[in-house]
Order: sequence, then structure tokens, then C-alpha cells
Amino acid sequence: PLPTVVGQQSAPPLKSLAGKRIVLSVARLVERKGLDVLIRSMVDVARAVPQAVLVIVGDGPEHDRLRALAEEVSVLTTFVRDADDHALAAWYAACDVFALLPHELPNGDVEGFGIVYLEAGSFGKPVIGTRSGGVSEAVRDGATGFLVNSNDAPGAGAAIVDLLTNIARAREMGEHGRAWADEHTPDAFAVHMRSRFGIVGPGSNPLISIIIPAWNNEAELAQCLAALERQTLQDSQPDRLHGAG
Repeated sequence: PLPTVVGQQSAPPLKSLAGKRIVLSVARLVERKGLDVLIRSMVDVARAVPQAVLVIVGDGPEHDRLRALAEEVSVLTTFVRDADDHALAAWYAACDVFALLPHELPNGDVEGFGIVYLEAGSFGKPVIGTRSGGVSEAVRDGATGFLVNSNDAPGAGAAIVDLLTNIARAREMGEHGRAWADEHTPDAFAVHMRSRFGIVGPGSNPLISIIIPAWNNEAELAQCLAALERQTLQDSQPDRLHGAG
């Protein structure tokens, strides 16, 4: 089957997928995300669950290659290149399983925490990730979903089939995922940090120190501080770090 490509989207075409079992992935389409492995894993999934369809939400430089791969291996795939927040939420709500299979590149590029796994969990969906980078911090293996080895298409396919065919397990993992996501909201994080550091009182605004291993490289340290400023909108104070080892 030819892959379906959708441009800007404010509402997913769920009527056209009626009766399908949706495996969802949300990511920038770059090599590190392992979407080629996910597409290959769907070959085994389609044999076991003929109603399965893969939906990939996101865009990036790998789009054309991934689209060609899906056509080559005859995996029913819908590519959604530009979904707004409403459409993305609808895809999360409609999917049966969320899967993203990152792997570390030879240059050291690796997945961070993996917020999309928590987003899927907040909709009560079981997730499948890899033992790579920070993914294991977001996915509780055997509780909120499964972790598989990087670049293991058969292993990922088996995990997807398990969740598509074992409805009770998938539902239980989804509920665990919802609770896990609730523990990682901004408010929950603030409560945790205040408790961790013994901070009491709603008016307390503590300063938090961040240690960056820049190996006495002043230029690299300046770049890190600039990046932090852009994220937090707080002024850094690099003068405090002068003389640090």
C-alpha cells in the first residue's frame, strides 16, 4: 500500500481509520528517532494484526526516506506532517499503542528524557520505547509499557503485537502511564523539588545551582549558560563560577 501523507491538520481523519488498530509515533523525523526501525517492525505487526496501521506525526529531513521505506516494505502508514495541538491530542486519544524507538548515533547524539511517552501516558495509552538515552526515565518497563533494545525491529514488533492483542494488559499499562504522567506535571515537579529541599511557604522562590561539566572550556561554558537563559528567562551569573575547577 502507498503511504498517506497529510499536510497541515487541525482534526485527524479518524473516520477513514474506523476499525483500524492505530500505532502512533510523534517525533521530528530525524535519524536518531529510529522511525525506520519502527516501520520495519510493523511488517511483523501487520501479519499478526491485519487491522494495524502506523501513524507518524511530525516532519523533518527523513520524511522522504521514511515514506519510501514504508512503500518498499508495504506497511500501511499515514504521515501527518503538521498537526496542531487539537489534532495531536485527538491522535493520542485515538491510538491503541504509542511507540518511538530512538537509538544513539555514532556521533553521540542520543535521546533525552522523552516527553512524548508521558504525553501518551496522560491519555491512558501504553508505550513502547528503547533502552537508549533518557527513555528509561520516562518509560517504566513492564508497568507503563515496554522497553526494547535499540535497532531491534522484531523485538519492537513483538511488543506492539502483545499490546494490541492483550487488551487487559494494554489498559492496565495505560492507567499506570496516566498516573506516571500525573507525577511529572510542572506542579507535581514543583512540589517534589520543594519537598526534596525542605522548602516551605508559597512565597519561597529558591535559587537552584546547576553544575555543567564544561571541562574548563570557557567558550563551551558560555554556550551552556546562554542556552539556560533562553530556557528559563533568568539571568545567569557566570562570575560566580570563576575559579571553579
